Parts: sequence; structure tokens; C-alpha cells
Amino acid sequence: MPKIFFITALVFTTNTPKQGWLQYTQTYESKPVCEAAIKHDYENIIAAIKAHLGKTFEHLSELRCMTHHEAVERNTALGH
Repeated sequence: MPKIFFITALVFTTNTPKQGWLQYTQTYESKPVCEAAIKHDYENIIAAIKAHLGKTFEHLSELRCMTHHEAVERNTALGH
């Protein structure tokens, strides 16, 4: 089965737990294609994350491409 990648952000919020990995629903066929999308749309991605989280948003720590499984594993380790 081919891997699909998502733009994934490590965000800090006022929620508990305070940090978590948030994934876009847009899929990418490869990590390099996903990374190119981040490079091209970085500012718009940040603005969309801030708008989505609203007043709970504190800051974004990291933006990367990962599979859904990778994000689930990382969020589980964070207590989600």
C-alpha cells in the first residue's frame, strides 16, 4: 500500500494537553511533494491554522509532512 502524506503542524493551545499534531485533510503522494506545498504556501498554512484554532491557539512549533499513522503515534505519546 502506498504511503500518503499530510501537512502536519505541532501546535500549542490553551487546551489540555497543551500540544498536539494537527493534520490537514489534503493528501500528497510523496513527502517531497508535501514539503514543496509547505514551502510554497507556508504563510497561508499558518494563517489557516490560527483561524481554525481561534482563541485557543498559542503558537506553532513545527510544520512537517507525515503519514496519518505517524501523527497518531506522536499524539498518543503526548497524551491524546
